[in-house]
Amino acid sequence: FNVYISLDNLNLLVPGKVISPRLFLNTVNEASKSKNFEWGHQFIEKHKNGLPISDRLKISKLGKSLLFFENKDYQSAIDILDDHKLFFKDDPKVENNKKILLCKALYETKQFSILKNRIIKHRSFLIQTKTLPTIFTVPNKNFLTILNKLLKIQSDFKYKSLNKEQFNQKIDSVKIELLNPETKIDNKKWLMEKVSELLD
Repeated sequence: FNVYISLDNLNLLVPGKVISPRLFLNTVNEASKSKNFEWGHQFIEKHKNGLPISDRLKISKLGKSLLFFENKDYQSAIDILDDHKLFFKDDPKVENNKKILLCKALYETKQFSILKNRIIKHRSFLIQTKTLPTIFTVPNKNFLTILNKLLKIQSDFKYKSLNKEQFNQKIDSVKIELLNPETKIDNKKWLMEKVSELLD
């Protein structure tokens, strides 16, 4: 992130005032992960006009959603992400990442009924798609599978299908699954945090 800041201060990050969507989102993502939210929003306003005209509004909105999510303003992230106009037809990887981020934000706000439907739809897409390589789709499918398990365990506990001991056993089994180094799972760190919260 400090490299990005230094390059931007020297006007070397965006030479010719033109920036690719990938570099734009990577920079904003680094700002969000390092909790430099104000700098991230300033970066978006400073460089959004350097994005390709066709995706300028969509990419800048997606960047804002990354900052909102990491700053725990989950509903603001959802308000941006849950919009059918924010669709990246020509970049399935970005579209996937957008949908995964939406799933995480819905989980954080406990909108479980909506989330369950989104998990089913997106997992079905990842299974059927020919536009993304298996090395990319498998970790994301596994993420959605684990997330769905967490939803089911909480639902079963809420409606008395599981007692507290059974609940903890089920969560422990998910934790063991996450700790398996042979299983490729996207957003593993975030999932481990959610598991720890449930065990607490």
